[in-house]
Amino acid sequence: MKIIIAFTLFISCISAQQTFYEPEQVIAVLTNKFSRINSYKASFLEYYNGTGRKGKILYKKPGFIKITYFRGREPYIEMIANSDKLMVVLMDLNIVCDQDLKEKQAEDRQKDTLQTSAGNLNRLVLLYNFNFIESKFQMPVLGGNENEYFSVLSDTRQAWHFEGTPKNIELGFSKIEIWISSDGMILRSRAHTRADKIIDCLFTDITLNQFIPDSEFQYEIPANYQVIKNNLMEYNQESDKE
Repeated sequence: MKIIIAFTLFISCISAQQTFYEPEQVIAVLTNKFSRINSYKASFLEYYNGTGRKGKILYKKPGFIKITYFRGREPYIEMIANSDKLMVVLMDLNIVCDQDLKEKQAEDRQKDTLQTSAGNLNRLVLLYNFNFIESKFQMPVLGGNENEYFSVLSDTRQAWHFEGTPKNIELGFSKIEIWISSDGMILRSRAHTRADKIIDCLFTDITLNQFIPDSEFQYEIPANYQVIKNNLMEYNQESDKE
């Protein structure tokens, strides 16, 4: 559940070939560009709580999201979501968690995040204040004191580094960071939870507006799988307290 929060905040891009001197300029272009994105594909590397993982993410309007984790070439976790439902498939355990998001209140943090990423980046801008970190000039997307999973990577891409702080300190993450490249892609995101944990995601092989069939966001539950209905949110809220 942590990864869907992290990724869905940042599956957008901007067209930013000129030099920007104020963060509001970049955010305004980012918001405008997002409205014209019909689909998004990317590979990712994720580092969370001392563990590194790799996977792929698909997004398609009007709000379909699919995130797949791989062990080698084989998938072992799959998350499929829209604004109404979240399904988490745990293939190692033969379990499917089927969460109806309509049953939760609008202010629920997880549902809020899904709805924001699925079609309303304006909401993210309303929730956070953004500013440049360290410099208004582009810097390496990787560098400095990296976690052990990213420190062995070779990535020469340059990006603007932004920090977002919540306008309401009681909602959302305590801080979010995004790296925006000159060709308009968000190359990296880092979310700081209120439990003092970090979800760090690096995006590669990004493509926009390619056809994705609806079948990619459908999953036929095998007969031998256990289905857990509407219990995922409560479990996740408890795990956040650890």
